[in-house]
Formats: sequence, C-alpha cells, structure tokens
Amino acid sequence: MLDFAAPTAPISRKSHTKMRIQNNRFLRFLIAEEDIRIAGRPIKKKDPGESSAADFYNQQNIGNIQTALQLGKCLARLYCGHIRKIQNPEPVLSQLAILYSYAVNRAIQCLPNSLIAQTVLSTFYNMVKQESDELYQSVRDPVPFSLYILRDKRVEPTETYGEIFASLCGRRDDQELSELADREYEEFYGECILLSEGFSFQT
Repeated sequence: MLDFAAPTAPISRKSHTKMRIQNNRFLRFLIAEEDIRIAGRPIKKKDPGESSAADFYNQQNIGNIQTALQLGKCLARLYCGHIRKIQNPEPVLSQLAILYSYAVNRAIQCLPNSLIAQTVLSTFYNMVKQESDELYQSVRDPVPFSLYILRDKRVEPTETYGEIFASLCGRRDDQELSELADREYEEFYGECILLSEGFSFQT
C-alpha cells in the first residue's frame, strides 16, 4: 500500500522569500567551490606548467628548439666578434656592449613565438657568459635597457639611440659620440636581422 505524504500548508510569501535567499546563498557557495562540476564531473583546471611543457615538447618535436639554440649561438658569435673590435675606452666600451645586446633583443622579436625567442635569448646570454663573465654582468644592467625600451614605446621618440647612449656615457652634448652610437646600432641590428632571417622555423 502506497504511503502518500500528508498535504502541506501553502507557503507564505515571507517563507518563499526566505527560501529563495537561502537557495541563492547555496548557489553562490557552489560557484565559489574550486572544483566546479558539470553533470557530476569536476572540471580540471589547466596547469600553466603543463601547458608550457607541452608547448616546449611540440616545438622540440618539430625541430624549432634545436634551430633556436643554433641561432642563439650564432648571434652570440656575431656579438662577441663586434665587441672584440671595439677600440674605445670605458664607459663607451661597456655601453656599446649593452647597446648591441639590446639590438639582439629587438631583432628576435621577428621570431614566430615567445618560446622560440626566449630559447634564442637564453642561449645567447649563456654563450656571452662563457666568453666573459664580466661582459655578461655589464650587459645585464637594467637601466640602459629601460631607457631604450621607453624610447621605442613612444609613438614619436624624442631621442635617438645615440643621444641616450651619449647621456649614459656622461657626454650628453657629444654629437660625434651620439652619431657613432647610432651608426653602430643600425649596422649591428641589421646584421642580427639578416642572421635571424636565415633560420627557418616550422609554424
């Protein structure tokens, strides 16, 4: 024999409102849970580390990582070759080394993705450090880089690379030094671009 529940009294407007508030609180609690469930199954959140590892594996699998390592080494050889030719005394020598390294950083922006660019840059700096730890430490100075970056972010730059360079050398009004730095930058940057374009990456 079926046992039916006894009929309940009608729910008042006040009781209905109270239940709705409680239900809303309960829903907010569910939404705030870290394991959001759909159809009884938790949604697995994407781990940035796993994503990065997968990207690296994919790029390595198609040969891009190996190509990036080779490009980084070639850029380092080009860079160190230019450094050896510098006859200027300090602080011009150190500032030219920084300006050249900034040119490398700008040149690799044409590469297919940030993982490849970072691999090239890491290899480049590792090679420079092997060549000279003192040189490596000097080119990691963040102040000149910040000034060059700010210059490039402006729609209409008010200073040339050479003018910033001359200021960093303590010779802001030295037009000859400023022009020298501009020529050196443009020449070396162009060589970095040509070198980078000679390497083919799979996309």
